Amino acid sequence: MPRAPGAPGGEPSLRTWQEPAYSRWAFTHLPELIPTATIARSIAPADATRRLDAFASALPDFERRLVDTHTDAFLVLRGTEVVAEYYAPGFGRDSRHLLMSVSKSLCAMVVASLIDYGLVDPERRVVDYLPALAGSVYDGPLVQHVLDMQIAIDYSEDYLDPASEVQAHDRSGGWRPPRTGDPADDRAFLATLRGSGEVGAFQYCSANTDVLAWLVERATGERYPDVLARRLWSKLDADHDALITVDSTGFGFANGGVLCTARDLARVGRVMLDGGSAAGGRVVSEQWVSEVMAGGTRMPWSTPVSAPPSPVGRTPGNGGATATNGATSAA
Repeated sequence: MPRAPGAPGGEPSLRTWQEPAYSRWAFTHLPELIPTATIARSIAPADATRRLDAFASALPDFERRLVDTHTDAFLVLRGTEVVAEYYAPGFGRDSRHLLMSVSKSLCAMVVASLIDYGLVDPERRVVDYLPALAGSVYDGPLVQHVLDMQIAIDYSEDYLDPASEVQAHDRSGGWRPPRTGDPADDRAFLATLRGSGEVGAFQYCSANTDVLAWLVERATGERYPDVLARRLWSKLDADHDALITVDSTGFGFANGGVLCTARDLARVGRVMLDGGSAAGGRVVSEQWVSEVMAGGTRMPWSTPVSAPPSPVGRTPGNGGATATNGATSAA
């Protein structure tokens, strides 16, 4: 998928962005190509920002708990009203924060929207949408198996092991310095994954979300960040644009790369509580939301074999109703 309309795949690049054919796009999308720093419109307070009166009587030491757990932002929404809020020193209500694996929930909502509109059939094989994955572990499983993370994949989620697949995934996605022999980009990495491919048993695997994001692009003909904006973010009445990290080709790192403010993330949660509707219209069907809320079991998270080092909540229950690729995650 090209970065700019009409450009070859992966273009513009760091080598070509100043050329006349690409400069118009590049001048307005420069953070995708060159590291940038924010020149803030307001300065985050040097001290903690707190509004925790709602917890004062029941949990008098609540702020200490937030400090002890290195919490950067905490927010409670009742209806559309923020009733409690906390930001660590140097962080504020306008500060974007990396969502890590909560990013997976946003991708699932996008896929659910495409299923609602008939653009994706969860009962079709992954390779029907992504023939480039022929020969990989995804050659055989259905889209539904990816949504439910029910594919046996040779993929270690040991984030501290340099030999793990998750670190190789990070390198291909631009999150770590590359090594000799690494796949050139995220999509190329996904095509290298192997395993038995057996389906039915839950296995947490970050690669699944990026497969879904790739599938979103093939089903819509648009880049994943653009579909995420069209199907979700533009409907939230968000205070700020969200961001997503991208690899060397401009492919969004859907499994963990989204950044947004705490207040805007709360609006995503509000969509789920409102049965799939947002201020700007319906995001996902009420049926899908009901399946997410009703399904799941906590059992796979009770053992270190099944759970990643930072568990994200419930497991598959009904269809796309997962907390890893669903919409009830909490990192």
